[in-house]
Amino acid sequence: MGLIVAADSYLPHALKVHEAFQNKNWSISLILCSQNGQITLSKRQLKRFQVAHIEIEDQHLSLDDLKSNTGFLCKYDAVYLGLPAHHARNELRILKGTKTDKPPITISAFPGVLYYIQTYGQWCRAGSDILLFNDRRTFADYAKACKYLFGTTSENAVLFGYPSFANLPANNNGKNLVYVDQNILPKRKTDRKNLFTKIISIGEKNDFEKVVFLARNRPEEKSNHNNATCSHVETIVSEICNEGSSQIGVEVNYGSPQDVLLDCKLCLGINSTVLLYSMFLGIPTAPLKTPGAFGRFGGVRLFQKTRMAMSINELLNGRTVKMPTKEWSDANLLPSTDANKNLLLETVEARIATPLPARCLPNKLGTLMIARFICRAFDILLHYKV
Repeated sequence: MGLIVAADSYLPHALKVHEAFQNKNWSISLILCSQNGQITLSKRQLKRFQVAHIEIEDQHLSLDDLKSNTGFLCKYDAVYLGLPAHHARNELRILKGTKTDKPPITISAFPGVLYYIQTYGQWCRAGSDILLFNDRRTFADYAKACKYLFGTTSENAVLFGYPSFANLPANNNGKNLVYVDQNILPKRKTDRKNLFTKIISIGEKNDFEKVVFLARNRPEEKSNHNNATCSHVETIVSEICNEGSSQIGVEVNYGSPQDVLLDCKLCLGINSTVLLYSMFLGIPTAPLKTPGAFGRFGGVRLFQKTRMAMSINELLNGRTVKMPTKEWSDANLLPSTDANKNLLLETVEARIATPLPARCLPNKLGTLMIARFICRAFDILLHYKV
């Protein structure tokens, strides 16, 4: 099996797929893509996700090379495509046209919470032999999109759960205020600085040991969500601390979310899968309504319109953080279990033993720009309420 990974956010899924197959004596290789001549994953990011035990076959395969040369993928029985939506679509389209007696079984997945282009991401990956879903909400949404928009079936959908949930430790009844940064929200530096200043003020006014800003990546590292270096959380927090005397300890942390949440008393963020980790652990969690989050649907709306969401000013004024309802949790918080991994393994092995006709690509919705527009319109209708 080949595990192709183009960004840090796909690593947890790739590692969970690796777990599903390693005990069955599968030969598994991790293939890290490069972009613009740079490796998309640093050694620190690989260490953070504990990748040292997997054979890394190639660290220099560019996304352009992948698009133009898929022949080497045919040596694998199965291929995991940890690629952004349009790259996954291109790869699937080319693999479908490859002249080979035994094309690999293709597995695609979504790295975390589906964002505002949820249906477009599903459309791009719908040609996969197996498409993994993290939660019951998007699993059901995909069936509707296939029926009403894609002109295909959803029989390739497998409910897999969030890979990282299984590795979350029990909370230590911690005393830290944790803010999960997503780089691009808020986008403007002035908005980010204003938000971070207020978060530190909340830490000072309440019974917190310290304020921890969980950074997605270092300034020089790549991620799915990049912003200018001057807007990086480390740069802004340093400016704030240098401008005044903080009454509480403040740190920017580059560790794993699991470690940071271990000592978390209250978790804040705008739009991150880590917020779901926190909710799953029962930690009070507040998605923040803030400038830069204008989502009308998809992942942004999932957080911004939930009963737990509040503005930073409401939090400053002492508003109590609400916990998610059981109905909301059942729809959006699903751990990946051994049963999920076994189902994936059995599905792949069954496809190899009894090859089915190649899965058809979904309806062509015009140009990519038109497809994105149509999918967005479908999202608005689908996610009018969350």
